[in-house]
Amino acid sequence: MRLLALFLLIFFSMASPGQAAETTAVVTNTKFTPYAEALDAFKKTYKGRADVFDLNGDTPEKIVSELKQGNYRLITAIGPAALRLSATIDKPSLLTGLVLNPHTHLGHRSGSLTGISMSMSAGESLRTLKQLAPAARRVALVYSGALDPALIEAAVNDMKAEGLVPVKKMVNDTAGAVEAYRSLPGQADAVYLLPDVTTVNDIVTEQLLEISLKNKIPVIGFSFKYVRSGALLALTFEPEDIGSQLGEMASSIIDGKLQPAAPFSMPARPSIHINARTAEIMGISIPAALRKSARIFTP
Repeated sequence: MRLLALFLLIFFSMASPGQAAETTAVVTNTKFTPYAEALDAFKKTYKGRADVFDLNGDTPEKIVSELKQGNYRLITAIGPAALRLSATIDKPSLLTGLVLNPHTHLGHRSGSLTGISMSMSAGESLRTLKQLAPAARRVALVYSGALDPALIEAAVNDMKAEGLVPVKKMVNDTAGAVEAYRSLPGQADAVYLLPDVTTVNDIVTEQLLEISLKNKIPVIGFSFKYVRSGALLALTFEPEDIGSQLGEMASSIIDGKLQPAAPFSMPARPSIHINARTAEIMGISIPAALRKSARIFTP
C-alpha cells in the first residue's frame, strides 16, 4: 500500500508529455495597462506556473532578492524597466517583450536573451502608404549615430523593394533632428519614424507632426501613440497578442523546443492603424479595402 501511494505521488508530480510544468518568473509593472494586459495573456498561454514580480508594488531590491532565491531558469521581462532589473541577475535566461532596442537595457550582462522584436519590417507600412498616397515617392529617415545601423539598412532596403526613394538624414542631437524635419518640405513626400530616442521623443515629435500637417507630409509611426498624436499610420500590435506569444515562447524554452538565445521573433499578429482626421486634413481618401482591414482611429 505504501508503495502504491509513493507511485501515485510520483506519477501525479510528473509533467505530462509536452507540457511545461516548471515555474518561471515574470517581471513587469502593472501600473501601465499594456503591461498588465500582456501579463494576463501570458498567464493564459504559459503551460506551467508563473511567479509574478510587480514593480507596481514591490521595490526593485526586494524583487532582485527574491529572483535570486527562486533560482529560476527563465525570467520573462515585460517592459523596459522590468528588463533592466532582470538583467542584473546573470544566471537565468531572459525572455522579453514590449521593449524597444532591448539590448540597450542589458548593461554588462552576457547571458542569453530572446523575445519579441518591436522593430517590425517597414514593408507593410510602406505598402499602406502607397495605397493612401500613391504620389509619395521620397521617404525621409532621420536618425542619430546611436541607432543600430541594421535598423537603418533594413528600412532602406524595404523602401527600395517598394520602389521608394530613401532620403537619409543623420543628426547629432535633438536640435539637429528638429532642423532636419523642418527641411523636409520639397525634399521628402513622407517620413518613416525609427525607434531612436534622439530623433523621436516628445519634444521632437510634437514639432514634426506640426510640420507634417502643415505641409501634408504623412508620418509613419511605429506605435499607436503616434497615430493618436497625428501620424497618418503605424504598424502596431496589441499587448494581449504579445503576452500570448511570450507565454508560448516561454513554454517552448522550458520544454527545450526553443533555444534561450534564439533570434528575436516578430509579433505574430500586427495591425495597421490609420488616423482618419489626419487623412482628411491631407486630402487623402482611405480605400474601402483598407477600411475593412485596418483599424481606423477617429479623434
